[in-house]
Amino acid sequence: ENARTFSDIANGKYIQVHGHRSVDTKITLAPGVHDINGGLGNNGNLFALKVTNSGHSIFEITNTHIDLCNPREITQLPDSPNDAIASIMENKNINKNEFGDIVSLNFKRSVFYSRKWNELSIKARGLFVNKNSKNIVARSYDKFFNLNEFESHTMVNLIHTVKFPVKEFKKENGYLGIVGYDVEHSKVLYCSKSSLNGEHAKWLRKLLEPAEVFLNGFLAGGEYSLVFEVCLPEEDPHIIEYSEPRLYLLDIVENQIKFKSLPDIESFITKLRKHGVNVYAKELISVAENAEDLIRNVHNTKSVQYEGGVYVDSNNFMFKVKSDYYTKWKQLRSYKDTKLYNSSIKVSALAFDTEAFEFLSWCKRTYTQEEAKHKSIIRLRKEFYGQSEK
Repeated sequence: ENARTFSDIANGKYIQVHGHRSVDTKITLAPGVHDINGGLGNNGNLFALKVTNSGHSIFEITNTHIDLCNPREITQLPDSPNDAIASIMENKNINKNEFGDIVSLNFKRSVFYSRKWNELSIKARGLFVNKNSKNIVARSYDKFFNLNEFESHTMVNLIHTVKFPVKEFKKENGYLGIVGYDVEHSKVLYCSKSSLNGEHAKWLRKLLEPAEVFLNGFLAGGEYSLVFEVCLPEEDPHIIEYSEPRLYLLDIVENQIKFKSLPDIESFITKLRKHGVNVYAKELISVAENAEDLIRNVHNTKSVQYEGGVYVDSNNFMFKVKSDYYTKWKQLRSYKDTKLYNSSIKVSALAFDTEAFEFLSWCKRTYTQEEAKHKSIIRLRKEFYGQSEK
């Protein structure tokens, strides 16, 4: 916007050269306006503008020494799938929970908080293995990260590393449900992120119960896992409100150590619906063909009133973008459950906007600490808005 304004005013009489940090990949932002900061310090390219008496010329020198800051340590998986599974199972940073012959593998909280990821720990996220055969019986996605969570995930770096086109899917606000199959025991497995017998796994099974015979036939070879987002407004409310239970099929994933999903799942969703399951497809929000599209799409995601977006490039590289709305109410949920009744609300005013401050004041004035803790942030938000409208 500023570049175009200057260009219109200058009308070809002047040129503007600057080195502002930018997420754009173009040297020329508008006629006569050039940004020569290509992000070389963050492994971008060298931009240059040459000015002579006869005019000026622009050029770009490609950086051939790219070594982007990566959130993972250099710990490569063994080539053999069985050896890779054994390495994950033996790793001290991975929790192992046994359910008979099935073991769930999930990275420890210490890995999450210390942010010391490697090729082993990113696999251990909703990963279930038969400990006898070492075969994967159910799996979800590798761990993937938020925009700006690491230097490698800043927009400046992402626009140079993703492979276009980049698709954005709506991020629903529920819990991860996985359906796999244990060939050894000829059994469909209903899983949450780390359990086969917890409440979340049981809720998933109940939603899919009408199609159990169909699922048994589809999954019997042990080749695939079904990955769902499960949104249950009564049993498991989060931040975003849903008017009814919702089940979203996110992907059908191959039960291999390297992540790979089936390209078309629409026909499978149709079959599930025919068998009486109320299931939905993940919603495609946008497609970025270039850096400019991606920057615009991410900007739009920040302003929505749902959780955000999952961005997937043409190499299956994924990153998340959370909306400002979601981030704000997630922070407020945490605050009302931890600090609200033990400190002055004025302290929190530095971190929140006016509405958030008013919400916290109302919450503390209306409910005791115990009452507030037992109400979901969705319920409290609705009550607050209802009170505010009177």
